[in-house]
Amino acid sequence: MESVGMAVLDGEAENYYRLLTDEEVTESARREAESELQQEGLDIEQVTEDFVSYRTIKKHLNECLCISTSREYEPDVDSERKRLSKLAARVKTVASKILDRLEAHEAIHIEDPRFSIDIHVRCGNCNRRHDLLEFLHGTGVCPCVEGAVPGQEKEEL
Repeated sequence: MESVGMAVLDGEAENYYRLLTDEEVTESARREAESELQQEGLDIEQVTEDFVSYRTIKKHLNECLCISTSREYEPDVDSERKRLSKLAARVKTVASKILDRLEAHEAIHIEDPRFSIDIHVRCGNCNRRHDLLEFLHGTGVCPCVEGAVPGQEKEEL
């Protein structure tokens, strides 16, 4: 996907793999995934011939090459916020392509469409809604959690 210039978001390649190989995926979803990849310049037949499972690669690295694939997660709020921003940009791109395709086939009619992607998170304690990117850019603490420090558990009363 990257070799044809696609901006591949985390999990996107895995999702295309699932759409192209999972028997439970509907035929229309499989055809749509194939069509999207072909429009990006990929040869679907070649792509599916090259598939190797994640499990096979991980097993080969761990057992044959003695390379550990385990990673300890170290929180990086800025990095995660950037990943979410890229995801929102990708959603806008996909939405734009879908609308272009629908309009080209006269299934819809819209003049100069504008896209807005908003991701929110709601606090389970106070039900306050936060814009996710702003929340991560700010303190990362809901105001209802007095004295809380990001990354620490809330004390039981």
